[in-house]
Parts: sequence; C-alpha cells; structure tokens
Amino acid sequence: MKCKKCGGENYAKAGFLNGGQRYRCRDCGCKFVPVKSESAASPKERKTPQKLEDYVSEMLEGETQANALDFLAWLKENKLTRKKWGESAWIYQAEDSERGRFSIKKGMWRVSVRAPYSAPEFQDFLTQENLLDIVHANMNKCRRCDHTHLCAAKVGEDKEKFIGFKKTVLGREFDDLCGVGTNFVNPDKKALECIEKIIEYEIN
Repeated sequence: MKCKKCGGENYAKAGFLNGGQRYRCRDCGCKFVPVKSESAASPKERKTPQKLEDYVSEMLEGETQANALDFLAWLKENKLTRKKWGESAWIYQAEDSERGRFSIKKGMWRVSVRAPYSAPEFQDFLTQENLLDIVHANMNKCRRCDHTHLCAAKVGEDKEKFIGFKKTVLGREFDDLCGVGTNFVNPDKKALECIEKIIEYEIN
C-alpha cells in the first residue's frame, strides 16, 4: 500500500472514514483510505455502519476529541442510550426519556441538556454544586440561523432585526436567547462535569 499523493510507504493509522481504515502519510501529510473494489469487500464490510466513536475520531482532534470520547464513554457507563437524529446529531436518553442531544461536525461538537431551568430547586442545586456560572455561560444564545423567520413571526418583528428572546433564567436576565436551554460548544472538562451532574440530577 502506498500514499495516493506522493507514493510513500511511511504512514500511520488516522481513524476511520465511512467504515474504512484511514491512514496519514508521514512524508507529505496526506490522509487516504486504501482503494478496495466492491468485489473484494465482503457483504458484512459493506453494510457495517461506522461506529460513533470512530466518527468522533475522524471529525475531532486533540483535547476536543478526547472530551467527546469521554462523554460517550460516560453515557455508556451510565446506561444512557444514543439514538441517531439527523445527519450529524444524536439524542441521548434514559429509559426512553430524552435527556438531551449532541451533534458533531468537523472541528466542533455541541451538547444540549434537558432540565427544569425555571424551577427554583434546580437553581438551588446548581448554586450548591457551584455550577450556576457555567450554565449561565452556556445558555442557548440566538445564532441568527436559518430559522430566524420563525422566531420573528412569534413576536411580530422583522426577521432581519431579530437577535433572540428576552428572558430571565436561573436568576439572570438575557436578551438574546434561542428558547430556554443550554448549548455547550466544545465543552472542556469543567463543562463536561457540569453536563454530567445535571443529567444525574434529572435521572436520579
């Protein structure tokens, strides 16, 4: 097997792509998957879907990749199932009850968590666990996505001027929310601990 770009034979494994082993050439840096004819692949190889962990290894790198893999391992350890939702998003649930969603794209992943954000006892829990500031910093802010016309229609404003909803959540006033919820983007270790504690609060 040789690099498809430079023809070199000095390469290392570099995750998976569409269920096939991918390699990175140590000479030129090119990433490639060895060409295999359909006749050479067994029916099982052609039909086996790519594992989520392999997809994470393909799309993310470094600490971001490690954190995403840690989160997937934590979900499995705590018996939360994962269900595909869309092209690059998944629902995670406990006993068929949705607890949140996560999505993975090249260089970035997001996690949302379902929780009783308007409940005083939930705010007390976050305060006691020193998590309130982390949650405030990761509230789901308006990103002026393709659905801004729907938001604007709800409040009767011009969609071009719409920048989110004004609302007080967990004791803090926001003026740019996209609904009430969290949106952790590339969460670090502390943010992951926060996410896991909120999920535990909800399922225990």
